[in-house]
Amino acid sequence: MKYLLPIFFLCFVGTSSAQNLSDLAHPSSDPSQKYNGIGGGIGASIFQGKPFLLLNAGTQFELWKTLGVGIDGYIRIGSDGKLRKEDFDDWYDAIRWISYIRIGHPGEDLYARIGGLNSVSLGHGTIVDNYSNNSSYDNRRIGLIGRIDMGLFGGEGFTSDVLLNKSLIAARGFIRPFQIAPVLGRAWFFKNIEFGATASYDLDSNAVRIVPNHSPWVQVFHVPTDDKKLKDSVAIVKDSARIGSPLKIYGLDASVMVWKSDDLEGRVYGDYVKIIDFNEGFVFGARSSFFLDSSTFVDLRLERYIFKNHFLPNYYNSFYERERYHDDIDTLSYITKATRLADTASGKGNGFKFGGFINLGDKVQIGINYAHLDNLRHADLMEISFTFPNIWWKFFGAINYIRSNIDGPRDYFGFDQNTLASARLSFQPFKFLVLNLLARWTFTRDANDHVATQSIIEPKAVFIARF
Repeated sequence: MKYLLPIFFLCFVGTSSAQNLSDLAHPSSDPSQKYNGIGGGIGASIFQGKPFLLLNAGTQFELWKTLGVGIDGYIRIGSDGKLRKEDFDDWYDAIRWISYIRIGHPGEDLYARIGGLNSVSLGHGTIVDNYSNNSSYDNRRIGLIGRIDMGLFGGEGFTSDVLLNKSLIAARGFIRPFQIAPVLGRAWFFKNIEFGATASYDLDSNAVRIVPNHSPWVQVFHVPTDDKKLKDSVAIVKDSARIGSPLKIYGLDASVMVWKSDDLEGRVYGDYVKIIDFNEGFVFGARSSFFLDSSTFVDLRLERYIFKNHFLPNYYNSFYERERYHDDIDTLSYITKATRLADTASGKGNGFKFGGFINLGDKVQIGINYAHLDNLRHADLMEISFTFPNIWWKFFGAINYIRSNIDGPRDYFGFDQNTLASARLSFQPFKFLVLNLLARWTFTRDANDHVATQSIIEPKAVFIARF
């Protein structure tokens, strides 16, 4: 019964209504990936330097301008003539051929989608912020996400796995109380005053494990790498503690629009967040979205964290699926995110987050987010994206780079266990042909839950018979 609130909202999915300028602060998607028809691709997949022949089947169609379905399946054949076993090692791999099933379109007041979840945030992102359930290719899940906005009130929520197997479940309800008043509800100031409440539950058993990264809880040893260097590794001996499962986080939020016009809007907001069995904190923020001219759009955001010990804002972020349990680490890092949460005990631990997005005439789009905690070294998070919707003619390009556990400016860039990155380049010379090149720096898990970095490079040609 205690999960009924989040499950209630799982029927509905979506993004905010397009009435606000801040809704424009997201990168463009690849237009070559949107079509009604049957697609088939051939190319190559290179996993950690090992090549495979790639065969791809992709079908997308839309019915009644509301219901959309996409199928995206891959068959990879190695040089030994065998299928890549990670693509067919359990029955869940068959479900992953479902790219999406959706009702409505992003930006509409009623929208629902089954499939991979990318960059999901609830409310102001103080609990769920840019979360993805498919940051690991071989361990990606099929989730369900939804939103309904009825003006006066609404709700949004998701589950990271439709089977509720080790799933993260979160939901937020919101109300704009002054819209019920005929006069006040038409004034932009009162119309946009919003109050919300969020509940989240992580059912994965790793979410509540506390494993200090030192003896007697772990054994540290050194393993040689291919370049004849030594790398620290760990073996888990035992947990020091487990908090009650599931991990529960609740929050309350409020926002006020302080200025709104056709070319400029600004809002201030405040959130209260309680992490059960740990601590509570406050997040205060300001956000402004505006057009510098007819083709240049800017969105800026600044948040200040105020809390005491044992608190982490933006807990479910872009790195969470890796950080929940992560044993591919150095001796300065944390094996579980709950351990990091339990270790934030060095006095009052304030911090800040900065975010920015700029769209230069739909030619170049740049996004950056940076989060810092005052009381915890080796814990900053940086997200950078570059999108080129129209590089030249029919080319599209995108680069995404996420770096966690940053310890100062010298640690901003690197490709190791603290990095998730992707790059895409596509070219559509003809209506029936799309050429793609995808590169990813990600991670994978084996049957024993051991984590390892993984690089993927996939060039392919896709042939499309359009409806």
